[in-house]
Parts: sequence; structure tokens; C-alpha cells
Amino acid sequence: MVEISEISDRDSLQEWLEALPFDEDEKHRIAGTIAHRAAMRVLPIYWRWVNASTYARGRDLTALPVLRAGLISGVASLAPTPLINEALALIDPEDWEKGPEHVNGLIAGIVEKHRLLNEVRRLRDELAAVKAVTSPEGMRGHNNPPELIEQAAELVEKVDIVWVTLGEAEAELEKPAPDPGLLKRLGRGLLGALKYPVNLADIMAKEAVKSIGKRAGDILILWIVSRTPEIRAFAENLVELANTLF
Repeated sequence: MVEISEISDRDSLQEWLEALPFDEDEKHRIAGTIAHRAAMRVLPIYWRWVNASTYARGRDLTALPVLRAGLISGVASLAPTPLINEALALIDPEDWEKGPEHVNGLIAGIVEKHRLLNEVRRLRDELAAVKAVTSPEGMRGHNNPPELIEQAAELVEKVDIVWVTLGEAEAELEKPAPDPGLLKRLGRGLLGALKYPVNLADIMAKEAVKSIGKRAGDILILWIVSRTPEIRAFAENLVELANTLF
């Protein structure tokens, strides 16, 4: 087997790749990453030649098409999804003309938007499954009158706010050009909904664990308490993304 230190040409690289203990898709991803890094290393040399060459200027050759292809392939190797690739392909030609720093910012925003979209869909799917097996009646106190326990009701109300807000965030992130102002309001709304006393969350989570199987609604409490750090991080990232879109 060829060691990395022994790779010196195309044949030795191919032999090394074929010997890797991975499936073909993973080998293809690794090969793409290597090709991208090799191309980006050569790019500065090509860029200098284009700027200095009379031959290149006479044929209107520029380094931007090569830069564009390199950046797109780099993102695709990290997050190879059709949606991201399509979005990258639709970047305005005028943006490409503004240079790599500007384009890198646009690409980072596209990648982050789709990462947040995947994250909000995961949270919504989890919460939908929890809501499907719970009901307001399930939150009534065991051996108590059929009123919701006051503290539990507070957390359940926050779950409802989170559910609606996550849905609005998902719908906005699905748009080609999300509204930065709306994203910021949704992020701040989630952060506001998650402002409850830590001791309340701890107490209600402990009580919920004790009564699992007796009150179906306690699953909602456990969910919101356990997912609060993730939802808070999502909300903060949503606000950060909105700030980059202005």
C-alpha cells in the first residue's frame, strides 16, 4: 500500500485512494477535496500570469471564472447538496467581479442559511413527534382538579411559542432571499421565549421524570428543557445570519 509520504504522481495518488478502507462515495469525496486544494494552490500562479500576460489580456482572460469554479467546488465538497450548489451557481456575476473576499462572504452566508434550515427542520420534526403524543389534558395535575399546573402551563406556553416561531423561521429560510429584519425578529422572539427561571426548569424536569407514564404532557416539559441550549444557539445564529444579509 502506498503511504501518503510516497505519493509523487497521479498513479501513486490513485493507488493510495483505491486502497482506502471506504466506500466509493467517500473515496470520491476525498478525491474531490484533494483536487480542489490542488487547484486553489495553483490559482495564485494563474492569477499572476493573467494580470501580467499580454496574451491573456488580448483574449480577455481573467482569473475570476477559475476562482468561481474553485470556490463552488470547495463548498460542494464540504456540503454537497443540490440546493447549495444551485444557490452558488446563481450568485450575480457582478458579485464575482468584486473579488474573493466579497464572494467568500456570500458563500459563507449561503452555507449558513442552509445549515440553519436543516437545523430548524430537525427541531420541528422532533417537536412535532412530541406534540403528537401529548395534549393539554395530559398536563393536568395527577389527583388534582382538571386545571393545568401553573408552572407546567408556563413551560407549555413557551413550547407553543417555540413551535410557531420555528415554523416561521423555516418558511423564511426556504426563500431564496430571506428578509433579514424578519429573521432577526424571529431569533429574538425565540430568545425571549426561552427566558424562564432556571430553577423552574430544573424543578419541572425532575417532576416530569417522576411522573413519566402518568402524564403524557410531561414529555413536552422534558423536551423544552433538554433542547433549550440548542434552540438558543439556533436563535443566536439566526440573528447573526440576519446581520450579514443587510
